[in-house]
Formats: sequence, C-alpha cells, structure tokens
Amino acid sequence: MNGTQQESGQAPPQQQQDSSLADIDGHPSPVIPGKDQLNETVGKAIGGTVIPSDIRPDDMPTLANLEAGEKSLPKESQPQNRVQPETTEVNKTGEDNEDEDQKDDPHAEDTEEQNQMRKDLNDPKKRTVGSYPEITRIGWLEAYKRTDGPQNEFRDKSIWMEEFASSALFGAFWHNAAAIITIPAVCYVVFKLGGGFVSLILIIAFGATYYKNSIRRFRRNARDDITRELIRNALENDAESTEWINNFMSKFWLIYEPVLSSTVVGVVDGILVDQTPSFLDSIRLTTFTLGTKAPRVESIKSFPKSDPDVVLMDWRVSFTPTDIEDMTPRQLRTQINPKVVLTIRLGNSLIGAGMPILVEDMSFTGYMRFKLKLTSNFPHIKTVDFCFLEPPTIDYVLKPVGGDTFGMDIAHIPGLQSFIRDQTHAILGPMMYAPNVYTLDLEQMMTGGASLTAAAGVVQFTIYNAKDIKNSEFVGHSDPYIKIRLGNRPEIASTAVQKNTLNPVYNETNIILINNLNEMVCMEVFDSDSVRKDTSLGQANFDLKTLEDDPIQDDVWCNILLNGKERGSIRVRAAYYPVAKPQPVEEGGQPVPVESNSGILALNLAQAKDMARTGKLKSHCRVLLNDNVVHTTGNSIGANPSWGANLDVFVTDLDAAQITVEVVSDEKVIGSYVAAATHILKDTEDKVDWVSLQGGQGGEKLKMTAVWKPILIGDNLNPTVHKPAFGVVRVQMLGGRDLKNVEIGSSSDPYVLISGDKGTSRGRTKTIENTLSPEWNEVHYLAVNSVKQILEFEAFDYQKRTKDRTLGKTSFKVNEVIEELPEKAGYQARPAVDRWAPLRQKDGSTKGELHYHISFHPSLKVAKEVTEAEKKNRASAPLEAAKEDMLEADAQVEAEKEQKQQLDISFDQAQILLPPGTIHAREALEHDSGILVTTLVGASLNRSGTYCEFYIDSDFYQHKTQIQKSRNPKWEEIADIFVKELEYAKLTILVKEKSSIDKDPIVGSVTGNIRTLLENTPAEGAEFDVIDRTDKRGTMRLKFEYLPVPIELLPKERLDNMGQLTVHLVGAKNLMAADRSGTSDPYFVFRVNGKEVFKSDVVKKNLNPVYDETFVVPI
Repeated sequence: MNGTQQESGQAPPQQQQDSSLADIDGHPSPVIPGKDQLNETVGKAIGGTVIPSDIRPDDMPTLANLEAGEKSLPKESQPQNRVQPETTEVNKTGEDNEDEDQKDDPHAEDTEEQNQMRKDLNDPKKRTVGSYPEITRIGWLEAYKRTDGPQNEFRDKSIWMEEFASSALFGAFWHNAAAIITIPAVCYVVFKLGGGFVSLILIIAFGATYYKNSIRRFRRNARDDITRELIRNALENDAESTEWINNFMSKFWLIYEPVLSSTVVGVVDGILVDQTPSFLDSIRLTTFTLGTKAPRVESIKSFPKSDPDVVLMDWRVSFTPTDIEDMTPRQLRTQINPKVVLTIRLGNSLIGAGMPILVEDMSFTGYMRFKLKLTSNFPHIKTVDFCFLEPPTIDYVLKPVGGDTFGMDIAHIPGLQSFIRDQTHAILGPMMYAPNVYTLDLEQMMTGGASLTAAAGVVQFTIYNAKDIKNSEFVGHSDPYIKIRLGNRPEIASTAVQKNTLNPVYNETNIILINNLNEMVCMEVFDSDSVRKDTSLGQANFDLKTLEDDPIQDDVWCNILLNGKERGSIRVRAAYYPVAKPQPVEEGGQPVPVESNSGILALNLAQAKDMARTGKLKSHCRVLLNDNVVHTTGNSIGANPSWGANLDVFVTDLDAAQITVEVVSDEKVIGSYVAAATHILKDTEDKVDWVSLQGGQGGEKLKMTAVWKPILIGDNLNPTVHKPAFGVVRVQMLGGRDLKNVEIGSSSDPYVLISGDKGTSRGRTKTIENTLSPEWNEVHYLAVNSVKQILEFEAFDYQKRTKDRTLGKTSFKVNEVIEELPEKAGYQARPAVDRWAPLRQKDGSTKGELHYHISFHPSLKVAKEVTEAEKKNRASAPLEAAKEDMLEADAQVEAEKEQKQQLDISFDQAQILLPPGTIHAREALEHDSGILVTTLVGASLNRSGTYCEFYIDSDFYQHKTQIQKSRNPKWEEIADIFVKELEYAKLTILVKEKSSIDKDPIVGSVTGNIRTLLENTPAEGAEFDVIDRTDKRGTMRLKFEYLPVPIELLPKERLDNMGQLTVHLVGAKNLMAADRSGTSDPYFVFRVNGKEVFKSDVVKKNLNPVYDETFVVPI
C-alpha cells in the first residue's frame, strides 16, 4: 500500500500533513523522537484546543538577571522596536521574506540628538574611521540593555488586558477567531455605506491574507515549542550516540597517532636518560605506539538545565584496540596493537645486554563527567572539572622479562593483577573518583598565570587541640601525635607527641604550599610507641575548598574517623593567603607588582657543568633556607648533571632570607653556592643564570633562576614579634550612600567594622537603623607600625538574632598618607585623603560607597636612659661647664648651698643632644595624647580557655588576644592603643572565657587610670589583680610604655566637650490654634542631631500649656 502510494506520487495522510507544514514553513520538518505524537499535538493546537502562551514583556528576565547569567533571553522576546539595519532580510533560500510584518519607522520616536547623530554618520565628512556610533549595539546583551532606556520603553508596552484577565483568553488562537468574525462585520458595514463588489473583494483578500499569515506563524511557533520540549526531555533522560565523532576519529587517528607517539618518545626518553639510576647503564624508551584503532566516545548525556555559564556532560569513553568485532577485513589486515617497550641495559656498555620490558594490548573503559565553567575572558573556559562516576576498567599485558618470545604476562600470577588494580584505584580515587574532582584552570594556564605544579598560595594551618581520642592502650592512655599531608602525598609535618592523654593540646602552626584549593588536608592521628610500630587512631580531613568563600576559618572541629566510625575530633584554624597579583594600571601600562616581604620563592635548578674531570658522577642538589634543608632533588649521573628541578620555598622575611645550594655526591658536598634571596632575584632580573660554585676543584657552575611571588600575609606568621608603632592614623568615618539593601520590606541597619593587617577588629562605628545613606561622623585612631599596613573597612547589616550580613568592603593603604624619610630617619605625614570609596561585593561587583577622611600623625620617639659612660662621652661640653659652676658654688657662702645642689643635679643629668622628634622619658607624660603600648606577659587564673579584650574610653574593644587553653596562660602579646586625653583616660582589660554554648562570660577585669599606671609601674612590669566585682580571680602581669603623639583633637573628641545636658520644659504661651474649636492639643519633641531624644506629654485643648517636665540627654 505504501509502496503503491509512493510510486503513484501520493504520500500517506501523515506524510501529507508533514509536507503541508513543510511547504508553509519553507523548510523540511526536523526528525525527532515521537514524530507522530508531535504531528497529532500540532494538529490539536491548530484546532484551538491547545494554546501556547505568548511571550509578554513581564516574562522577560530583568537586566540584573541577564548580567548574572541566571536566565537567557528567548528569541521570541527580542525587543521589536530596536533600530534595525536598513537592509532586506533574506531567508536561506535566497528569497525575500515578504511574509514578515511591516515594521513602523524605527526612527519616529528618536530624540533630536539621535537624529543629528544619524545625519552625522551618513555624512562622510563627519565620520570617524574605526569607531562605532553610540547607537550601535554589539552583542545581544548590549542590544537588550538598550531597550531599558528612556527613549525605548519596551517594558511599558504591555497588553492592558493582562491586568484583568488570563493570557489564555487573548492568545494567538483568539486573534484568528477575531479575524474571522471581524471580516464579515466589516464587509457588512462597507456594504451598508454604499461600497461595491470590488470593495468587498479587497476586504476579503486582506482578511484572507492576514488569516493565512497568522495560521502559518501559529503553526511554526507551536511546532518549535513542542520540538524544543521533546528534544530537551530526550537530552535529560537519554544519552545520544556520537558515531559522527567516532567516524572522524577513526580517520584522523591514523594521521595523528604517529605524531603523538613520536612526541611521547622524544620527551620521555630524554627524561629517562637524565634520571637513569646508578645501577643501570642506560634506560631507553625504544618503542611506543597506541595502535591503529582510535579511542571511541560511546555516548554523551547532556544536562540543559544547568547554570547558564556551566556546561555539564557525562561521557562514556573506551579504548579497546584488541576488540576486533567492529573492524572490517581491510582494517584487520593493517591492524597494529598498542605496544610500549622500555629497554634497560645492565653492566658496562660494551658487554652489557639490553633487556626489554614490554607493555602491550592496553585497554580502557570509563564513565566520566565533565563540567566546563565559561567566562568572558580568553580562552572563554575558566575551569574544567572532571571525574570518574564509576571506577574505570583498565587492562594490559605486562612482560617484564623475556620480551615477545619468552615473556610471561604477570597478570597470570595469582593475586598480583588485583593488587595492582586496587593500588591504582586507591591512588586515583581521592583525585578524580566522584565525588572528588580534578580541576584544571584553563584560563590561568592559557594566559601563563599558573601551572599545574606551581604554588598559587599558602595555607596557614594551626592545630589547637584534639578531644575524645579513642584509646588504644590497655594500661594508661595513648601518646597521640598528628601527621599532616595533602591528599595522598608524602607527609608535610607532624606535631609533638603528647604523653598519656586523650585530649592533647598542640597549638602548632605549619605553612602549607598549595597550587589550588581542590585538595584535602589529611590529619592522621598516631599513637607513639617506642617498642612496636605506631598505631593509627584515625584520620580527620579539612576541605580547602571551603576557604574560597571564607579565607580565614577559626575554631573548626574536624571529626576523626576510623573504619567509618567517629573516634574524636580535632580543632584547627586555617587561613588562606593567595599569591598577590600585580595591580593593573590604566591606559595599557605595565602592571605594578605588589610589595611584600613575605611570599614564595620559586627556584629552578636547571643543571650544573664541569662537576667532575673523569669517570661517572652521581649527584643531587640540596637547598637550604637560613641553614634549614627545605628541598632535595633527585640524582643525576654525569659530569654535567641535569636536574630540571622546580621548587617553591615559603619565605617569611625576604630581606633576611639566605639561600644555600649544595651539590652532593656520596654524602659529600662537592660544590656550594650561598647568596641572599634578594641577590638571586636581582641576578635573574639581569639575565644572569650561571653562578660559580665554591668548595670544588674549580670551574664548577650552576644554572639557577628565581621568581618572587609576594603574599600579603602581614604579621600573622610571627604574632609574638612586635614592631614599635611610629604614629597613628586618624580615620574619620563620615558616612555612606546607596548601600546594598539586604532587608525585605525595610532598609539595612549599617555599621562599619575597621580591621588591620592581622584581620583583627580595630574599631567599629555605631549602628544606624533603617537607612541606605547613613551618617556616622565618627573618629577612630589606629596605631601604625608599618608603611605597608592595609586597613579594611567592611560595612555590615546588624542582625539581632542571626549573623550580621556583609554589605561590601573596601581597603586603604596607609602609605597614601605616610612618607618614609630617607635613610630611615623617620616618617612624616602626606596630605590627608578625603574619599568616596566603592564597596566591593563577593562577586567582584561594586555597590554603595563609604565616605572617609584619613590623616597621619607621627609619634615622638622617647630616648632611652643614658648610662654614665654615655654621659661622659656624649656630653663633654656641658660637663665642663657644670664643673666650673660647681667650683664657683664652693667659694660662695652658706646661703648659696641650694644653688650648688641644683648644679649637682645638672651634673648628674647632663643634657645630651637629641635628634629631632625625640624627647626624654620624663617628658613623655607632659603630652596629653599618645599611644599606650601594653605588653600582656601572662596570667594566673582560676579558669582555662581564656582571652583578653582591651578597652580605652570605648564600647568596642581595641585589641583582642588569642585563646589560651591553660590556667597559667603565656600570651606575650602587645597592644598599641591610642589615648586621647591622658588625664582622664582609663584602661580596662576584660578576661573572658570562651564558651560554645552561650555568650562568653567575664572571668574578671583589670582597671586603672592610665597616668597612674604609667607612673607607678616599673619598666620590667608588675602584677595586677584580676577582680570580678569584689572577688579575686587571679593575677595578670603587665608592662606599659607611652609614645606621645603631638595632635590637636577635634572639639567633639575632647572629654571636656562632653557630658549630660539637663533640660527643664516649663511650658508655652500663645500657640497657634490648629483645631476648628480655636484650640490645640500641643506636645513638644526634642531632637539632637536629627535623632529624637524626648517627647513631652500632650496637653488637651490649650494654647498656653504648662508641662513642668525634665529630661537628661548625653551630649
């Protein structure tokens, strides 16, 4: 029947329907699953039972969503009133598309400025070569943004009926029905008005044309919608075959495989020659081929509902060259299986025999997931994450002895093949078996910003303590210690052994170099045993990936697991410090490198030459940083050894770092090179990479280069090393505007937190409720001890019950207001900075601004106590003058003895010439403002797990110490806090106990007037009682120092300009009548700086009220 129809030129009914649709659309119908069901559905839609909803302006994504990539712009929702190029649209067949709607003049509503611009563009004399006119839209996103302008109000042109009825009542179907009803009605009206038969024909012709175009577009849109949905469901549920890729690979593989094999042999063979062990004469890769059968992609499953900037696919791949079932006889005649031959030679090269190690018939089958993160920067793929969703199947034939003729596959040895397979899975599992993923940062690799092995930052990893460790001893408790490593890599560090405890305290910090955050810090707990092998008590992991969102995490508890069961927990702190990227500059200038004295020193030990005169030499390199071994290379054989070693060394102080490279052979140093790290960097910059070695036979040289990667880590690595402050920065936080609103139904309640280099809070403004443009007008003083110090201002939204939410942050470098004098003679102030600084959000965008005024005020140096020898050597001239005065005083009468005593005093305290900006210690307390340097040595308390907070005339602490898990803590911390008025200032130190349940309780406090403390505390410090109300909770040892700062305080900062204002409201008379009765109900509201502080009672119907009320307000 079908054959008869086809021969006669007639199609079946279903095909006729398809062909009719194809004729209307001008294109053949797409071949999709469920084609019959599709045609039936389309037919019902045309009949009017199924109405696809129209795309309305309200359905379009917002501009913010477009920029964030949360939605994509549908084709049906493209703005219809955008400027179109004055060309004729041509379809794929080359014919003009005459069925498109006639557009109105796109320039009818343009402004005079745009009309003039268009005239200028059409005028050849006014055109600019190589420039785009302002109205030009490049890319769909820019075109969509233009629809949001005042001259193009696309969103306002919505159908007014949408406000009153559902879109199903006025869709495209009802438009067609309305046309059928309207045409007879118009014909009737025209006929009644005297129109003739010709008029009726014209009206019917127009109506029929409109109906035909409407039905055609309706069918096309319905078919596209249904086709798209069916294909999307197929993509989500089914995997598509990729035979076209395999067909291409089978042909391309025959061309590319020889090139690939040649490249592998050239690279690997060169490495094997350099790394030949000493007991072998040579080791060479003599054969390498992957065969003639190409790898296959069995299927690909896509996930179309992933994020707009993410491509997610599951691939089934296989490489089975020994499977010949799908090969043709011609392919079988020329088939070559994979084969790798490694030839090793033992003994002397003249009589030694080469022994081949053969690996052949390799095969591989796996199920992998790929995740591509797209970006707007080249190469437009930010990262590629891939992993195996299930362990892959790997097979091979390994013949270590005998070669092709007599070799035996070791897979035939019982248990060996399964052991190798399990070891392979154990190594690859933590790297790329789901849920673990392996990440490649293609953007940095393609732009030269990173490599797979280069360190990209450091993690400061601190282990505080552990608790509830499982006991492995029969008598007593375990002696636990912890080994630290990254994934399955070798051990990085280990803690000290804590004897006989299940709750050890370590408080140890290690620096871990990392090349990405896609790793785990593994902490394996062992029980130390002097007799037998140390026993593992379990392992805890810390995921470095979490440091992306929160770079500094403190008090994190990691569970210790052993055989899937919890065996205690470890409390850690992790801080991530990435390599600081050069700061970009405008107008294409060279990026400015970041200045930091701490960072990563990347060394490349390429090779050495002339290390031996005769014979073979096996040598390696040993690298030392400040006399500590940090790296040892592999061995290389020959008089000109080549190591090609790249190593990264973390340096805390670049200026003090000294690098030593030793060439060692048989545990004997045969050459060494010692230089400062800065000198090596200078040589690399000057293209000097060959250096002479010392301690050898003479003439030995080493090729070495270095690269410096700065890290802004501040003083976090050495918290006990204190640098004296040399001044204060006055931060006047004036206000903000257009801050980010994180509230629903109201505005944010902003405040600003001021932090220093260590990330510790240095000050905080008050909270202003329900506003996005707050005005704080507060002044904060921060001590400065480094010109490289960076202040960070972060705005927060205050929350009563939950964690405060960030509104953005900005930073300020203090060197903008500080200038260091030549030869380290001191510091002076630069002009003050008054700035509106944008607030950076977590996604890199900016929202809101902070207004601050910052200035620097240097402190005076206090001269040390002068010894007797210094008096005689440095004050000889004043000394002689004092002697002559004493001789004259001896010759005078008894009445002048008082003058002689004063001259004796001047002799003992002979004045010494002081440099500018330096005063004597006895003169320090004469200055009313300065920096109080408080050294908290330690304490003896009745509690453990305590820390201290320092307050000076503030409701927010200016310094906070670390938590010490001891009743006799040794803090050895120094707090630099500015004192505004020495006469009235009071120091309060609160001792708090860390609590995980409720607010940290106050154990006790130390309080005192600062002038009294400075006058009565000796230089070596003193003990102070820690008091809780009237009870003594322990003692604390403190030392004090005062650095005067000559500064003029603002009037509002002085304590004598503050106090309590008492207001007595007596009454009022002759008030204005506001009611119709001729009276009023008056009351009074008192405000201070716009804030209501008091409201009086209401006096009913009175124009001369009497209140007699009193209130007090702090000023």
